[in-house]
Amino acid sequence: MLRRTLLAIAACLLAFPCAAQTPALNLLLAGPRSLRIPLTASVPAGTAYTRGGTATATYLANGVVTAASGANVPRFESDLNGGLLGYLSEPQAIELNPYTVPQSDTTHGWNYATGNTAGTVNTADTTAPDGTSMALKLADNSTSGGHSASVGTFAYTSGTTYDIIAYVRINTTTPSATVAQLAAPSTQFGANAWADFNVQTCAATGTTGSAATAFAKLLANSWCQIAISAPATATSSGSPLVVLTNNVTTATRLPTYSGSGQYLYLWGVGSRAEYVPTSYIATNGSSLTRSPDNLSVALTTYPWLQANPQGYTVAVDFTVPANVQAAGTVVPFALIGSGGAAVNGSYWGLHTNGLTYLTTNVASNGVLSSGLTLAVAPASNVAVFTALPLGLRYSLNHATPGSITQTGKPVMTTLQIGGLASASYANMHATAVTLRAGPASAGQLQAMP
Repeated sequence: MLRRTLLAIAACLLAFPCAAQTPALNLLLAGPRSLRIPLTASVPAGTAYTRGGTATATYLANGVVTAASGANVPRFESDLNGGLLGYLSEPQAIELNPYTVPQSDTTHGWNYATGNTAGTVNTADTTAPDGTSMALKLADNSTSGGHSASVGTFAYTSGTTYDIIAYVRINTTTPSATVAQLAAPSTQFGANAWADFNVQTCAATGTTGSAATAFAKLLANSWCQIAISAPATATSSGSPLVVLTNNVTTATRLPTYSGSGQYLYLWGVGSRAEYVPTSYIATNGSSLTRSPDNLSVALTTYPWLQANPQGYTVAVDFTVPANVQAAGTVVPFALIGSGGAAVNGSYWGLHTNGLTYLTTNVASNGVLSSGLTLAVAPASNVAVFTALPLGLRYSLNHATPGSITQTGKPVMTTLQIGGLASASYANMHATAVTLRAGPASAGQLQAMP
């Protein structure tokens, strides 16, 4: 058989195009058995990307907040050391604060606790995380009481989860404030939606109200993005607070003390309806919406992938900032079949709903796997799936493979990274996609990519 195939190839090369090809020759000429598509610095051929919206999206370039060059330009992030984080995928976000650019007057919502806190924005202050604008210098004084800044008054809806985001930096002189607290307004969130952060180390201190989840990310030039997320418990308007704690890392909510002129730098305070903090949205007069990222790979570009009737295999390398995001969020990707692009069509992928599950849906008949756990960044994940005639075999992070029985495997037309057909989106970085013709055994699943 091999000798006949090699002779056929030789004859084809001598008289191209081939007038008659054997089935074996067709298989050999159909394309590679596997292909790894990197997603660290650019979008490869065969992919489509869109992101609309009124807001200019930002991303981290070597840890500096940088504006994307256009509405439909994908974002590829790198950390403050130049390490490539990969393609950035985010859900839609509506920035509630119309003035995330710091303001030193109360007209624009940047207010300081009366008599206890001072704030200035001028050329003597430090450069902000975007490398161009100026930050707010927030200082306490000797008056006994709370020392904080409230930034805007926003409408919250009971039952919806919101985050509060701020960018903070210590100063390099004495006295310096090294601890900051974020506190959601108690009327709208209760008394337990707050957290303390060590600004010097850019980390949550562990002293956090029971209703809040804390996040911290180190950026360039010693800037730190801090955030909390919590569900609103009442529908009304309130003001989030950035609080000084007299450098106490275990401070309770809204501590009081007599200050000594300690200060830190503050920038980009915002609030949005989201489970996990996303990239900075610059506003200067009105609330803005950043639309979701849509990156898809046309699988028709790789006809060899699904040529084997016994199945095909796909792997995605990705990182997530949190294991649980919005309910129903598709975390790494979804494959959309010819049956339709909506949830009632045919698809499979990972999604979160309290836990993380593999889900498969064929002609509106959906099946969930047992609960899975994603690694949280900086740890990475690899999800590997092989589609079989009677269901799916899968492995997450090289674990023992699981399986789902689901007949009627559809022909897949699109691989969507980070979302499911404009219905739900994840906050994640994707670094690579691997396509492999044919089904993968349990051992091959664990070894990929």
